[in-house]
Order: sequence, then C-alpha cells, then structure tokens
Amino acid sequence: MLSEVLSRSARIRQIILEEEGYLLAKVDVRGGVCYAEASAVDAGGQATAWPSVQGLMKPVADRRVDSGHRLLFFRDIMGRALIEDLSREGIPARRAVDIVISVAGILRNLHLKGIVLGYIGPESVYAAHDGSISITAGLRGVPSSHFAAPEAVGSRPLDPRSDIFALGTFLTRILSGADNHESIIRAWNDMDPDLRSVVEKMVAEDVEDRYSNIAEMLSALKALPLAVPPPVAAEPRGFEEIRAEVEGEGRDKGRRKGLLPIITIAGLAMLAAAYILFAPGPRGGRGDAPPEEIQPPTDTLPAVQVDTLPADTPAVPSASPLETVVWISNCTGTGGAAASFREGPARDYPYAYTSTGTRRATSVLLLRRADIGSPLSDQPAWPLAESLTAADTSIVILPVDVTILLGTDLSYPGVNRSVLSDPVSPVDTIYVDVVNQGLQYTLDGAGPATWTRGLLDGRCVELGGIEYLISVVDTRDGDRSPNEETGLPALLNTTTFLYRTDSGLLPEFESSVRRLLQAVSDEVAGPPDSVLVPDFWVLLGRS
Repeated sequence: MLSEVLSRSARIRQIILEEEGYLLAKVDVRGGVCYAEASAVDAGGQATAWPSVQGLMKPVADRRVDSGHRLLFFRDIMGRALIEDLSREGIPARRAVDIVISVAGILRNLHLKGIVLGYIGPESVYAAHDGSISITAGLRGVPSSHFAAPEAVGSRPLDPRSDIFALGTFLTRILSGADNHESIIRAWNDMDPDLRSVVEKMVAEDVEDRYSNIAEMLSALKALPLAVPPPVAAEPRGFEEIRAEVEGEGRDKGRRKGLLPIITIAGLAMLAAAYILFAPGPRGGRGDAPPEEIQPPTDTLPAVQVDTLPADTPAVPSASPLETVVWISNCTGTGGAAASFREGPARDYPYAYTSTGTRRATSVLLLRRADIGSPLSDQPAWPLAESLTAADTSIVILPVDVTILLGTDLSYPGVNRSVLSDPVSPVDTIYVDVVNQGLQYTLDGAGPATWTRGLLDGRCVELGGIEYLISVVDTRDGDRSPNEETGLPALLNTTTFLYRTDSGLLPEFESSVRRLLQAVSDEVAGPPDSVLVPDFWVLLGRS
C-alpha cells in the first residue's frame, strides 16, 4: 500500500485520500507539517519541470524510493486542501464559483505554457486563510473517474477544453460536498438555473459544444448574479475537530476511499449533463506532457525541484526560503552560471528560476523591500540575502521596490515630463530597476533602459500626497536578439511592472510612470498573474 511506502519516509498524521495508485496525506517531517503525495513511478507521464505560474504550488522535495514509487512533499501553506473542508451541505454557490474562477486563472496560464491537465479535483486545490487559491504541481494526473474529461481517457490531454470540462465537474463536486450519486443529483437539482446552464456547456461531451476557451467560460461565470456567501473563518480548525467531523459524516475515519460508484443516469434528459460528470479514465501526469517537451534549456526559467527537504531555518523575523522567490540571471557570458548558483547557494529555495541577461562585470543581488520606509538591514529577507551572498562576497546587495520591464509599446518615446518634479523635501526613496524586455532599438540614441533611467533617476514623485525620491539602482539594456533578460516570454508587447502587491504606494507609482510615458497604456495593471515576483534577483557578473 502507498501508505506503507510513505510511512517509511515521514510520520503520517492524516490520510486524506487513498485510491489505487495515488495517496494524499498530511505528514510530519523534520518537525514541520507537509502535504505528501505518493504514486508509482510509472503511473503516468508526470511533468518533471513546471513553468513559473502564480498559484501553482510546487513541491519542496521530490523523492524516488527503492520500491519504485515517487513521493512529493508540499509545504504547509497556512491553509488546507479543499477536500478536507467539504461537508455534506457543500460550498455555497457564490463561493464555489469564486474558487473555480481562481483555479481557472491558474489553468489559463498553464495553457499558455502548453500544459493541459484534463482533471482537477478538490484534493489538488488548496485554500489559504487569506482566501487565495492554489493548485499543486503534483502526481494526481487523470484518475479513473467520470470527473475527468472523456477525451483525456487513455491519452495525454492536449485540448484546453478538457480543462473546461474538468472545471465543470470540479464545480459540481464542491457544490454537492460529496462524490456519491445522490449528493451530485441534489446539487444539480438545487443549482441556480443560470449556473446550471453554464455548467451544462462546460461539461458537454463533445469538445466542440463547450466554451471555446477559458476566457469565454470566465466571462460567463463572472456574469452570474449569485448570492454572496458568509465570510470564511480566519482561524484554522484543529486536526481533532476535523477528524471528529469527518468521522461523524461516515467517511471511514477521515480516509476517502476514492469515488463511490455512480449510477447511470441515461434516460433523464434534465440530468444528461450530470451524467457526463461521472466515469473512468487512466492515470496520467498533470498535463501529461512528456518531460522532453517541457524541460527547459540551461539558464532559461524552470522551477527547481529540490531533491531533499531543506534543513530547518533559524527562527528569525525573516521570510523562509520556502516562501522566497529567487530569479538568477547569468550575465557572465559563460553558460551554466545561473544553474550552478541555483544548485549551490540557492539549493534550499524551491522557487528559484534561471535566465540569461545582459553581460556585466560585477554581480548584484536586488532585494525587494517589504517595507519601503526601512533600510536594507531591517528588511525581513535581509538574513536570507546575506546567506545567499556568503559564498561570493563580491556580490553587492541593493534595495529594489519596483522592476520596470520595457515592452514593445514603448516604440514612441513621448514624455509627459510634468508628472515628475525636482526634489524639494522627499521623505523617502523608491528604488527602481529597469529592464529592456522587448525593444530592439535605441531611444534618442540610448539603450531603452538607460533612456528610461534618465527620465526617472533623481526625480521625485508624489505618492499619497507625499514626495518620494526615485533612485534607479540598476539597468539592463539587453544585448541579445531577441532580448530575453528575464526568461519571461521572449518579447513583452506591453511594459510591465513587478512589485509587492501588499504595498499601497507602489500601484500609485506605477500609475505615475505610465502617465510619464506617453506610449504606454495609463491603466494600472500590477504584476501579471502568471509571474511570481522575485524577492531576490541575482545578476551574476564575470567577477
């Protein structure tokens, strides 16, 4: 049994779901709580490298054990797998639709990277206590159930509309609160007619009858006039409370033994779509894309897969490596430097990504500040930055608040210079780095990033009625064709801003810069949903 395989590597606290070929459990490892998945190594074509997509939770450890099984460990995200909190009453419609909208956003960004899942279930969706939703880059694959898209059965899912089907079945399941026939039918009959119409289209057996893409489906879901549910409880319930509740519902003492047999519903026209919600399909990898199709070349932007669980981090008022996003740019001109740094000093950081950028002589670590009013040494991430640079004392640590990625929309260098002013009495400084991520030509005879630096550096901006000095700490003009400074899509069509979204001032700063640059849209967009904003950006130079 997979539980026996897992118990040799970690102490099992709770088995959440156990089916043939798949196990999800909560475990204790090195004094901490993790979610763990177990599966046979040959269970399907699981992806071995996942793209950088916000909301995709990657494992902190990936182990292959002698018995021919694979174990993945996911950090405790201060939340819970959705399957743990389902009750017989199900989730209220408004909240359920909001969860599906969040999951759909993640899947849409995976589609842009060429990955289709074919199945999504409450066991692979996690809800944090702040309301944010994530899904696991795990071993779940396409299970043998009616909840998987029919065309995904027996083959690698390739059509993004397979995920529209999967979202329809997922929505019905969390509305019903259980996977048995009676609960599904009750949820179907109680469903708002407008919502039922949307779900019917999502789970159409013929892919041509579904929504053509996730964007179209999202428009339909967001237009639904559903009641607002009560607030989500902010505090997590204890394990004993959850276990008692689950046992009281007759779920075999907290262990879900897979999907209950679903009675065929053929013959009832009003339940035709509900019937499509239930039948078997083989296991496969999430997205089931062959590893050779998604393995990135050296020094592009893959996610690191840590082979062992990181050692305990000292109790300091700083971010944990497990929470810290690191971008590493090889600016040395020698291949493999970024990958070597990732496997060396950054080995304990699961969110570490590599790329190739503008060549430079010296190395810099840009530390994104959590508090723009405090010096570098008082930032929560300062101890981690020091540990990353300990192996190379030539790396200079610099503060950064906003990263500006210049896109091809900046082809016209018109400027509204009145947006910024000369310094009078600034109360603090906004630190900025500027990167050319699209332009193939100069602006007024200067590199695009250098040109932008000339507009910003040493000028002042008014934020919240207070004057702030702008300091540009680094620029990368790009010396590749096409420019691929960050490992994001090779050419950005629109100028993009990266910053911590929990700061109230920085969206206002983005607005000011957008008004300064006449060619750029003045609509504040914030960091793209598909990008994990780097807390550290390491720029490796030749020295």
